[in-house]
Amino acid sequence: MKDKKYWINLIIGLAFVFLFRYLPAPEPLTPVGVQIIGLFIGTIYMIATIHPAFPAFLAITILITTPLYNFKTAFASSFGSWVPIFVMSILFLSHALVKSGLVKRITIWFMTREIAKKSPWIFLSLFFGSIFVLGFFIDVFALQAFYFSSVAMICTELGYEKKSKFANAMILGVTFLIVTIGASTGFQPHVAIVLGLYNTITGSTIGLFEYSAWSFIPLLLLFVSFMLIIKFIMRPDLSNFKSFDATKMLGELPPMSKQEKYTGIIYLIVVLGWFLPGFAKMIGWNSEIIKTIGSYSLVWPAFVGMILLSIVRVKGEPLMDITKAAKEGVPWHIVFLIVGNMFLADALTNEATGFTAFFTQTLEPLTQGASPVMLFFFGALFTMILTNIGSNSIAGIIGFQLVALLINDPQVLMLVALPVAFATRIAVMLPSSFVGTGMAYGNEWVDAKKILPYGFLFVVVALSILMVVGWPLANLIFN
Repeated sequence: MKDKKYWINLIIGLAFVFLFRYLPAPEPLTPVGVQIIGLFIGTIYMIATIHPAFPAFLAITILITTPLYNFKTAFASSFGSWVPIFVMSILFLSHALVKSGLVKRITIWFMTREIAKKSPWIFLSLFFGSIFVLGFFIDVFALQAFYFSSVAMICTELGYEKKSKFANAMILGVTFLIVTIGASTGFQPHVAIVLGLYNTITGSTIGLFEYSAWSFIPLLLLFVSFMLIIKFIMRPDLSNFKSFDATKMLGELPPMSKQEKYTGIIYLIVVLGWFLPGFAKMIGWNSEIIKTIGSYSLVWPAFVGMILLSIVRVKGEPLMDITKAAKEGVPWHIVFLIVGNMFLADALTNEATGFTAFFTQTLEPLTQGASPVMLFFFGALFTMILTNIGSNSIAGIIGFQLVALLINDPQVLMLVALPVAFATRIAVMLPSSFVGTGMAYGNEWVDAKKILPYGFLFVVVALSILMVVGWPLANLIFN
């Protein structure tokens, strides 16, 4: 049955790739434009139904045969872009941080604070708060399995049944927060994609510090909103908490190891390399050294961190063995997915395809004369729709590329890049929305039927926060 489904999906995808080109090209589309659209649809379809990586290689292989590219230009537009290299380095660094045990230590530290025993709501706030805090430094998706197992332990210890209101609230809380906190900083993979595209299109940059300063308050309000949803809408029974002690369940934390200390220090150095140029610019600090570091691109501090993690050793072992990390800790399909889809987006918007003129001509009547705030809203809404029905990377790449076609003012485009980057991770409705959301649908502790309605509510709340708080805050920071 699985093989039959695979072959059906493969045939459908390849039909778009190879047969769509024979459709007539309505003006101003060109024949090669129709071919690229078919390649785009087929690739996205196969990524969603078959495999996240190999369709991207198929797209690159076919694009080289079109009049738009040769091998050299194709490589420069795909693997030669700094964005997938930056995402790759983030994945290496995150793996090292998780493997050191430091991230798990911070999580357990939150849950075992003495104040957590005073109220179940304080415990839940600290439990979910650990996700919020860690998410500003790494992509905590790597920790979702750990948090799920913690929920199972907590529910079992307290006597809550599977799919109870409490279990639903815990699994949904872990999932929604882990998925959305990925919108926190510019060194989160999906945010980095959009900020990188903005740099490619305009030649200007949105600093990681400035983006993080902007995203913090909307995410904090989203966190508070979800806690209120748990309290007043989900309304789980918390009476079993009377005798709960997280320390007894999780045990006392051992002393911090040298591996944790050194890895944490190196990661902090990398974060400072990312944040300091933007912070210095914001406060008017004219340091030549910081300006120089900022001119080296975001990849440079990440590579410095990877080198230091490889050099520093504890008990004869490096803090990060790059060979092992490449095998165990880096989901290469994400890198390949980004490479292929950035290349596809570049091809789709190539002047020779006529797609830019076609898309602008079709949508311009709807957006002509639209105010910046309406474009801000459109960017957020459009990306949230895309990210919930498909890939986050595709939503960021295609969503921003298409929105950018409608905006001529670089300042407005910068403002619109913010909600597009943010919205790529508001992906909490369907199993296809995000890997973490799919994991929740398969978790035995949650009633899967609850995910879609609460996910929709969460998306509406996130969009509302972006408009009420995110828009004025963007104008305050970036104008």
